[in-house]
Amino acid sequence: MIGGRPGLWLAIGLTVFIAFAFRLWGLGSSSITHPEIYAPGITLPEFVTQPIARTSVSTIVRSTLLTDNHPPGYYLLALPWSQVFGTGLTALRMPAALIGALTTLLLLLAYWKREGRFVAMVAATWLALHGTHVLWSRNARMWALSAAMAVVSVWALQELRNRYRFGWALAYVGSLTVGLWTEYTFWPVLAAQLLSEVIHSARSEQPSPVVGLQGLAISLGSPVFVFLLSRLGSSAYLEAPAGHHLEAFAAFGSWFDMDQVATWGVRGLALRLLLVSGGALLMGLGAWRGPALSDAGSPARTRSNRIELILWLSLFWPALLIWIWREQPFDEAYPVRTVTLAIPVVVAAGYSVFSRGWPVLRGLLRRLAGLFPFRQLGADVVVAVAVVPFVLLLAVSPVMPAVAPRSMLVLVPFQLVLAARGLAALARGPAARAVAVAGIVLIGAASSILAMNAPTPRDYQGLAAAITQQKTSSDLFVVEDQWYATPVLYYLGADVIESREARVLSDPSELDRISAARIWLLKFDGLPDNQGALLEQHRYRAIRSFSVRGAEARLFERSAP
Repeated sequence: MIGGRPGLWLAIGLTVFIAFAFRLWGLGSSSITHPEIYAPGITLPEFVTQPIARTSVSTIVRSTLLTDNHPPGYYLLALPWSQVFGTGLTALRMPAALIGALTTLLLLLAYWKREGRFVAMVAATWLALHGTHVLWSRNARMWALSAAMAVVSVWALQELRNRYRFGWALAYVGSLTVGLWTEYTFWPVLAAQLLSEVIHSARSEQPSPVVGLQGLAISLGSPVFVFLLSRLGSSAYLEAPAGHHLEAFAAFGSWFDMDQVATWGVRGLALRLLLVSGGALLMGLGAWRGPALSDAGSPARTRSNRIELILWLSLFWPALLIWIWREQPFDEAYPVRTVTLAIPVVVAAGYSVFSRGWPVLRGLLRRLAGLFPFRQLGADVVVAVAVVPFVLLLAVSPVMPAVAPRSMLVLVPFQLVLAARGLAALARGPAARAVAVAGIVLIGAASSILAMNAPTPRDYQGLAAAITQQKTSSDLFVVEDQWYATPVLYYLGADVIESREARVLSDPSELDRISAARIWLLKFDGLPDNQGALLEQHRYRAIRSFSVRGAEARLFERSAP
């Protein structure tokens, strides 16, 4: 697939090496973050519900239904990994780091011939040194996997447009399904591809079988609505003005942490202006210079019939899962089961109507495909996936906030392809291109180094280290059952220490039953200041107190009667 001079192979190898280096170097050195405590395999005390310990498929499903704002796909895939390699921080983070680094290679392979060597190399190098992508590739979470599945799915879609082959069809459905199970923000990515493919197929005599494959992915992903509907009203992302999201989007998908840049004064303002104006110019130019709409192929009718049959057979998949999960705590306030079971029926029936009504639909679509910007969305799936999901999520955000740098990581590879196109159009000569690439490498290295060394909001590692120097085996630890407090238990060893939930301090009868000679009170955001006073009322006195970033520990010892 890739040929050329030895120098090109050296450049490719260096790009991939950089991607791995920035994602793997010192991977386990920084403190665990509160999102990572949701990783499967970590042992937690029985009183902890934020999150419920995820040590099996059943507990992953239950915990996702009750305490998470993301579907369970990443956790289900990561569970076997943690069972084999353990739950050390390096082991927990390794899957995301490897996937994030390999996404650089996937992007390079996907666009080497389609976009040309320069565009493919620039986009891959840019992704290798993209600060936000580096950051979330170094966390035991799902966003790097979601971005990788988006790259694979778009690559497969573009190959299927050239020639329908079973291998690419399988890769397409598989990557879409994994993406849908990994993050809710992947659904707009699929919607963008569906829109692009329907418009693209307007000149075909037969309906596109790719639409049927997209429908199959929707059916296979429909059980995800069990979790989405159960968590309505609980947002995973902070509220932010639309202008903030637009700024991050234009700045090459938050190449830098824009909130951090905003604290740098005049230099930060200059960098923000450079990123936003440069991103808007290059991505806009790249979208404008995309491929022209070409005639779609004429897929065999029998192929559409086979896909239609598979769609109807796929109805059994969500029904089977609903039956397996029948004892799980579904939210009865929403029609969870009904919606989940109805989606595949609607999809199968919709594709039947789409196939049989194609002669009529084709005429309407040909008119639509002639209009700008629909013409470009149908011709260039990169533009569709880079822009349409962001617009959809921005429209949804007033009701349910859904836009954040981590959730938008799925769009970053395609934004960088657009930017690389724009750069290729502006920098024509070898010297200009060399200077441009050098600038990307230097600025990207800075963004990646900042991401690698970004401080966590709370230093659980430092707090636990300070406690470990002074704790004894008979100490009792009092910790809140809250997402911001639970991660410290990862370091203290939840299976070897005695711990109780902080509400025990508000119940005098519970306090009377405590026999521990020493109690550690761990204070995080929101823990009432009167907790120490309550202990003092029960003959405990504070003998030590220390704090680290975002957390505090106080050691109380029982006084002699």
